[in-house]
Amino acid sequence: MNGDTREHMIAQSLYEQEKQARLEAEALLEAKNKEIQEINHRLLAETEAVRSALDDTESVRLRESVALKERSILSEALKALTGKSGADEAMQSLLDVLKREIGGRDCFFVQAEGDHTIIAASADKANQGQSLPLPAAMIDRPRRVARLTKLIDGYSWPGGAEGLSSTLIVPLEMPDETDGAFVLGCLVEGRYSAGDLRTLEQVSKLAAQALLALREARRNALLLALVEGKRIERSEAVLDAPLEAVHKAFSRLTEMQGQVVGILDALLGAPLHETDDAIDTALAQMGRLTDTDRVYVFRLRQDGAFIDNTHEWCATGIDPAREMLQGLPAEMIDHWRAVFDAGDEVQIPDVVAMPKDAPERDLLVEQGIRSLGGCPG
Repeated sequence: MNGDTREHMIAQSLYEQEKQARLEAEALLEAKNKEIQEINHRLLAETEAVRSALDDTESVRLRESVALKERSILSEALKALTGKSGADEAMQSLLDVLKREIGGRDCFFVQAEGDHTIIAASADKANQGQSLPLPAAMIDRPRRVARLTKLIDGYSWPGGAEGLSSTLIVPLEMPDETDGAFVLGCLVEGRYSAGDLRTLEQVSKLAAQALLALREARRNALLLALVEGKRIERSEAVLDAPLEAVHKAFSRLTEMQGQVVGILDALLGAPLHETDDAIDTALAQMGRLTDTDRVYVFRLRQDGAFIDNTHEWCATGIDPAREMLQGLPAEMIDHWRAVFDAGDEVQIPDVVAMPKDAPERDLLVEQGIRSLGGCPG
């Protein structure tokens, strides 16, 4: 083997060794790349798992936060509804809580009146009793309204607001009561969430139970007062309006009866020479008691042909008419005397609506009288 051949073989061997080393290096590099890719995949998967876990944790935290807020609001609502003497006080306290805890421009309890609604109670007491441009049909179910504009012509939102940008409406379901609902309104768009609506629904259910209990207690107190003839000074506007009206009328009647007894005692106990003064005092008391403009006493003359106005009391700003009511023909009120003899009283609810040929009509119109009641003496 000559020198050239040996060198060629050595070079060939070195080439093969280098080639083999290169192949091994490439294989090693390929393996490392594959290992790195697998590591990257694992890292991506782990990162995604961590991200998902964080999202789940945040979701749980948010749910817990919402639940905690709801429990807090329900707790405050329960405090507002307990220990109260009546539905009005409880409702006012609850509206204050809802406005503070859920937030908004104002919080109302509204009731249906015809096609619209009125504010029966409000966190801002200045709005109570106002009519709303909110159709009664909209308080029949829970609603979350993004933009509540003026929906009925002739009525405006309290405070001159053009409309509410965020509104919650939740009915207060109570048997035997006028349809009503809680309304929370805000001028900021997107102010209320679905969670706020659910919370208000829970508050409404809680309020219905508490207010029903207060209503029953109030009814029992009213019925007992009616039976015993006692008065209950406090009056409810939110619940049981018909029964409250009956009790108010009965209390008024009881008060009037007591004062009438006092007036009669004063008349019967007056000395003969003070009879006229006693009658004048009695007329004044009767006028103020009945919120009347004028109270008269007429006396039939002995011949039975004429009647005279012997005593008169007039409220402030009312002109006396006694001078013009002397020597009136008795036949003018012959039909009255027939009613009096039957033990009844005369009631004229609308003087202008009287028949044109009624003998006393012109005289009553001349005095500016719009309605009149008369009874025998």
